[in-house]
Amino acid sequence: MSRATLTLLTTIICLTSFAGTANAIEDDPVVVLVKETVGKGKPQTNHAPERTQIECYYYPSSNSLELSFFSNLGTVIVVLQNLTTGEVRDYVCDSSAGKMFLSVVPDAVYRMDITTGSGRSYYAVFSAGMEDED
Repeated sequence: MSRATLTLLTTIICLTSFAGTANAIEDDPVVVLVKETVGKGKPQTNHAPERTQIECYYYPSSNSLELSFFSNLGTVIVVLQNLTTGEVRDYVCDSSAGKMFLSVVPDAVYRMDITTGSGRSYYAVFSAGMEDED
């Protein structure tokens, strides 16, 4: 009887593990590239680009954005503009929390402008929930 129980438990664990992997594949985040806005007064240099202190991920299953802050950038202002409908939403958060989540509408194109407490500006343009047509 113990062999049958062990086989049953092993099967359940394997199926649960496989189901979790299948869900993880469907919910893989899409990386949204965040670029620093280069102002007119900044001199051009030949140095290696500095690592962006902000990363953004789009989760299609929940239609949400995750902003991850890799250092304390102070108070961060995020302006999220839906370029499809024209709707503009403003958010303010403290980057010391490490993460910020925003909801978005599927099948839309967005522009996101981020300004840090030190005055540095970043932006990203991305589409939410739109299928690639190949």
